[in-house]
Amino acid sequence: MVQPLTFESFAPADNADSAVVLTTAGQMARMKRDAEVAGHNAGMAEARAEAAAMQARAASILADKLQEIGFSHFEARRAILTSLEPLVRQLVEIVLPGLATSALADIVAAQVTAVAELLTDGPVRLSCAPPMVNALRSSLQALADLPVAATVTPDPDLSALEVRIAAPGGERHIDIDRAISGIRDGVLAFYDLATEERKHA
Repeated sequence: MVQPLTFESFAPADNADSAVVLTTAGQMARMKRDAEVAGHNAGMAEARAEAAAMQARAASILADKLQEIGFSHFEARRAILTSLEPLVRQLVEIVLPGLATSALADIVAAQVTAVAELLTDGPVRLSCAPPMVNALRSSLQALADLPVAATVTPDPDLSALEVRIAAPGGERHIDIDRAISGIRDGVLAFYDLATEERKHA
């Protein structure tokens, strides 16, 4: 038979019934298990609390870093756009029209060749701004294999980068001015929008 263990009671002296507490070995084992379970649960709760705190700190640090990266990217983009703006404006307002002017004769020559290949008789008639007449005539004279005659006449109503090509099969209209204007308007609108963003940043 398992003998109970006797422990000294620290209850008040006037409580005679509680002077001695008897605990069996089985009760001691249960008390030990209960204490171990309680300690384990307390440890797990503390570990979960620490993990949650670490996760919250990590999330806060990550959010700060992402905000710094986003701000740095915005600042870098704004700095690059600002530094490039004068160059881009010069490209679309000065350089691009100049390049188009020098390339117009070659573009027209290619179009005339394409039209002439579809014709059995001519002629092909070109109309352009008066300042471009000589350049187009020189370009057409260089087309030695052109199967039909081609003539160039001035038209003061056309812009410097505008040419009309008329043939028995129809007409083609080359308007590089309009294309450049579209590019210019798009670029300027983009920078106007970027300027508004800088004002409200």
